[in-house]
Amino acid sequence: AAYYLAVKSEVETERRLSRKKKFNQYSDYVLSYEMGAGGVNLTYFKISDMESGPKVDILGRMSRPTAGNYLDYLIAKILFESYPDCFDFDFEIDTNQPENIKKVFLLKRIIKNKIKPGLQPDLKLCIKPDEIDGGIKENLEIDPVVILCHDLFQGFIKLNTHDIIKHFFSLFTFFDNKRHERSGYPVDTILFSGRGIQLPDLREKVTSEVMDWCAAPDSIVIYEPDQTEMKSMLVKGAAQYAIYTHDQNKWVKFNHRDFLARYGILYKNAQKNGDWEFLELLNPHSDPVFNQTVDAGGDQVKKYIGRGSLNLGAGNIGYITESFSAHTSDDMQAGDMLYLNQRIPFDVNNVGASPQTEASITVECEGYPLCSNQIKATIGAISETISHPLKYKKDPAFKGCLWPYIF
Repeated sequence: AAYYLAVKSEVETERRLSRKKKFNQYSDYVLSYEMGAGGVNLTYFKISDMESGPKVDILGRMSRPTAGNYLDYLIAKILFESYPDCFDFDFEIDTNQPENIKKVFLLKRIIKNKIKPGLQPDLKLCIKPDEIDGGIKENLEIDPVVILCHDLFQGFIKLNTHDIIKHFFSLFTFFDNKRHERSGYPVDTILFSGRGIQLPDLREKVTSEVMDWCAAPDSIVIYEPDQTEMKSMLVKGAAQYAIYTHDQNKWVKFNHRDFLARYGILYKNAQKNGDWEFLELLNPHSDPVFNQTVDAGGDQVKKYIGRGSLNLGAGNIGYITESFSAHTSDDMQAGDMLYLNQRIPFDVNNVGASPQTEASITVECEGYPLCSNQIKATIGAISETISHPLKYKKDPAFKGCLWPYIF
């Protein structure tokens, strides 16, 4: 958002030249899409022109691990599947074969610096034996179309376009005192950044998906810095933010949503054949408790409380869960953990309920809008404070994004 403020005049110039009107003449609605090596980051914000200076409202943020590193892993799988007789080592590191570890890391470097930049249908790519420490017997000629058309690559594009944008907009639906539905979101500008957006398929499909969700697709301005500028975007944005927040002559106010996810109880419902159910207690649209604050390092922050009850029968298990999905129980039922963070496990025995009979358990979440999204959750006899995100240990995408360092 701070970087966008620095280049806002350039965007407005482009808007005038293309004769595109904003959703509201007194504000800018911007969706930032950034794909780096470690994560895909979406930020949706609104900049309003106030008498005292610009006001920036962060309407939503989401980050997933399915970015450049994960694509490196998928391309390695595609190469070994498509050219099985060319490699004399396994792309998954085997500590019992330390002589192959160097080859795996060299393959990662080749994918990052040679193959991904050359993914154009009319190009031909070549890996030479000396580039990979003799890991191939002869020059390997690679047709980029083999990668571009592979199900794994197409799945990567869908995951980071259709899927993530659907989850994102479905999560942040209420702002400006209005509820927004598909084809009703105000978006004036799409801001692209990160090396991953060099993939033409990705950039085009992100734009197309956002246009499907926004109210005036023909009015969207696409702002994409050149490669030189892209390398310094983060630094410039951070410097700009420091100026705005510490220089008394720069009147820029930043407002953030207090919560960026849904919090609740994900449990197996014995009355519905053991299907997963999600009891939502707090979400990005929850209202704080009136006239109650909590001390956080000398600052008074708002307090949120969500309460509910559920019936637990014998054998019931569940998790206190952070969810970035609009369909938490369906995702869990399908085994899709990409947008779910299971935080604290429980079963019918350790929450103080009787395992012989169904028992109504009162559940409560207290939330404090700290930078860590701190949540205190109570279910029966369990009371835990959650202040650090759980790693996606069960998610294959998270494991893939760590290849080959951890596997």
